Amino acid sequence: MALLSANCIICERAIREKDDVISAFRIVDIFFAKVHPSFPLEQQQIPVTILAILKFTDDDAAPHSVSLALKGPEREPKSIDAMSNQVIQAGRIPNAPKVIVVHGQIGVTPKLGSYDATVLLDGREVAKNQFIVAEPPDEQLPRPQGSSDDFPTRPQ
Repeated sequence: MALLSANCIICERAIREKDDVISAFRIVDIFFAKVHPSFPLEQQQIPVTILAILKFTDDDAAPHSVSLALKGPEREPKSIDAMSNQVIQAGRIPNAPKVIVVHGQIGVTPKLGSYDATVLLDGREVAKNQFIVAEPPDEQLPRPQGSSDDFPTRPQ
């Protein structure tokens, strides 16, 4: 067995296309959350997707277990149910690596602070990423030039 690489991506969502191509949408490192005190905190969850991509040498025939875990500001680790765990077999292209793709989605209760997402291969940490949950800034962020608000409307 030879692990070539392990990556952990934080995004809002990820999908697997019919041709096994993975698309990650809105890759982020800061999730802004405005907590509403009149609404239960547990019902104000932020959807977060963890995407793990692991590549192995083409001769790796060992069975592997891949899992995802998340630690929040309270530092209690929480397992994430994997939505897909598929080995893309080598053989379609000679000498191509074997790939395991795992993605899991979790609703994060908006507790302000940093969160660590961890990818475990056979119980051993192989990749980690971090994101932050923060209050949105008070001021309106400037719109980029060329945004639709910068164009005059046509007279009717």
